[in-house]
Amino acid sequence: MLEVVGLEAGYGDGRVLFGVELAVGAGEVVTLLGRNGMGKTTTLSTIMGILRAQGGTVRFGGAPIHHLPAYRIARLGLGLVPEGRQIFPNLTVRENLVATAADSEKHGQWTLDTVLDLFPALRERLGSLGALLSGGEQQMLAVGRALMTNPRLLLLDEATEGLAPRIRDEIWRVLARLKAGGQAILLVDKNITPLLRLANRHYILEKGRTVWSGSSAELAAASELQHRYLGV
Repeated sequence: MLEVVGLEAGYGDGRVLFGVELAVGAGEVVTLLGRNGMGKTTTLSTIMGILRAQGGTVRFGGAPIHHLPAYRIARLGLGLVPEGRQIFPNLTVRENLVATAADSEKHGQWTLDTVLDLFPALRERLGSLGALLSGGEQQMLAVGRALMTNPRLLLLDEATEGLAPRIRDEIWRVLARLKAGGQAILLVDKNITPLLRLANRHYILEKGRTVWSGSSAELAAASELQHRYLGV
């Protein structure tokens, strides 16, 4: 579904990515791991077209997309839950969700009702402004907003960062439910234990380069690798 080969990107004259390699198959959950500042967010931003690739290729469904603007990439079926949530603070929960909804003719799985079924807490806050939500509610809203685009591939940047344990558990439950439904996911997070349970495969970035890839079983068995690259 998604294939990233030799991806290079940066900001101004500063290069951040140096030949990143990764792939996500249909229905897979794949993680992008590494310490802070190693290029994970930059990788997701470049895949989404928010940041222009300076080298390499990004293919989605076999077609190159690295030259396309972000809105066209989103229309192809990539949905992003950005780091920091970035919901619209002056719109209500309902307005945040319907603002990104896919065209009704597409008859996608995710509608306002199905997203609210997934996150019942949001149903009670439909009329509340985004700025008045708790951090956990904002994260639920950010995930729901991305699902409203009915993405073929969902990208989540720091899926549970800064959330209370109860809310983290809820996000992991939702992601497991999405996986069971066949949703492909590319996920950035620092909580290794739930990632090992959820994901099929993992990639580790070090200073903008892919330095390791493997299965959950392989990563779980590689304690020295985890210590070296992930600080656990």
